[in-house]
Amino acid sequence: MTDLNLSHVSKGFGGTLAVEDFCLEAEPGEFIVLVGPSGCGKTTTMRMIAGLEDVTAGTIALGDLDITEVPARDRDVAMVFQNYALYPHMSVLDNIAFSLKMRGVSRDAREHQARDVAELLGISHLLGRKPRELSGGQRQRVALGRAIVRQPKLFLMDEPLSNLDAKLRVAMRAEIVKLQRQLGITTVYVTHDQVEAMTMGHRIVVMKDGVVQQIGTPEQIYDRPANRFVAEFIGTPPMNFASGEWAAEHDELRLWGEPVPLESARAARLRADVASGPIELGFRPEHVHLCSSSSPSTTSAIEVPVHIELIENVGNSRIVETVTPSGGALNAICASDFRGAVGDRLQLRVDVQHLHVFNQQHARVS
Repeated sequence: MTDLNLSHVSKGFGGTLAVEDFCLEAEPGEFIVLVGPSGCGKTTTMRMIAGLEDVTAGTIALGDLDITEVPARDRDVAMVFQNYALYPHMSVLDNIAFSLKMRGVSRDAREHQARDVAELLGISHLLGRKPRELSGGQRQRVALGRAIVRQPKLFLMDEPLSNLDAKLRVAMRAEIVKLQRQLGITTVYVTHDQVEAMTMGHRIVVMKDGVVQQIGTPEQIYDRPANRFVAEFIGTPPMNFASGEWAAEHDELRLWGEPVPLESARAARLRADVASGPIELGFRPEHVHLCSSSSPSTTSAIEVPVHIELIENVGNSRIVETVTPSGGALNAICASDFRGAVGDRLQLRVDVQHLHVFNQQHARVS
């Protein structure tokens, strides 16, 4: 049984579709992340789930209940906003307990529940303070506490970590994941940060221009991106791309003018899916090797001469930016003991097993 079901949901503003034909089935306790660039429709989708935006077409169900036309206040949903939306004149205790007060819960009962939630979040010592006396991370915990105390059917989180510094974001995203796992409440989380998406979600929904590009686990999204946009958007540094072609007259895939050695089964799939002509090939920076021209080649790799343009030291590895003779930029992730220098001329070698092939419509075909 699904916990949340969006069936062919669309949202239009005037003549423009902000979200088009969105379909998703979330299982009970699942952590779903909506990710994409600004303006892709992820927040609009969340606002439709919350009841803050009307649905132009389609239906939204929570469990067995169709909530498409149900007012926001009557949906069993709790939302955590980007700006926390705490009441500045109230104490932490009263902020957490406020929703219970609106439901008519007695003072003793709501304070007891609020204290239990504060204990869960590690902020019991802050209950008497006002929001202005809290750090960003503490305010975030209060906002989470206010959502948790309602014991909702569904959590909605709209970029809740975007106002925190980088170090605190890492700590808080781990806390949210552990908390969600402990509570077992189905969660929909919106972010533009693909690292957050990959590290937090059971499944990821990648969106662009209001359209779902791919839904899958982090592993599926990363290892088998559905199209060029997903391949480029997910991953840091992003996937490398190079122009290639399927030479039908020679029955072979070519990259950098050279035939790519392929297993017969994969060659057969490409032969069936790709017409003769230009295509695009992608490969992750971690699947790239930089070596001297004298290094022995392998039958399962293809290579191109490059020179080093820039080396970024990121501690446990080096991100090496290279340029091909034709001017194409290619990144490689190398070990921390990499000894190359800017200006060095090397061979960039790619294992063909890690090549992704995209057709002229930018869809992944192999």
